[in-house]
Amino acid sequence: RHILELFFQRVIDLIKCDSNVKAVLESSCSPNDMAAMKKRTPKMTVVNRVLAIEECRCAVWKALGLDLSVPLPVLNTERLLYGRVSDIGHDPGLQNVFVANSCHKDFKSFIAGICVLFKREMVEFDTDKALIG
Repeated sequence: RHILELFFQRVIDLIKCDSNVKAVLESSCSPNDMAAMKKRTPKMTVVNRVLAIEECRCAVWKALGLDLSVPLPVLNTERLLYGRVSDIGHDPGLQNVFVANSCHKDFKSFIAGICVLFKREMVEFDTDKALIG
């Protein structure tokens, strides 16, 4: 979850500072979402909804230097809060981001892609083996 928070904060900062990205968002997003994005700390669900718009995602990915083939998976915030992806707490200083092998391939590709931005490594774990300790 922490790496998602880092990623979304990076996106928020980018949207506020990069005039090209901001112009794409203003032409592609609803007025309500654009107003929400201009707030000091927009909600993760708003940022996720904005990134789901292909033009917005491409503009953000290009500005961040992410490969455009890195997909944006459907991010269910409720599931993410409860252990589907975990790097244990808020900024634990770990270099690994652990992702369950049961996660969708687009989600795993997305996490692997953003791990590069934060110099982290994605480690996939087997949920069946994790349950038995």
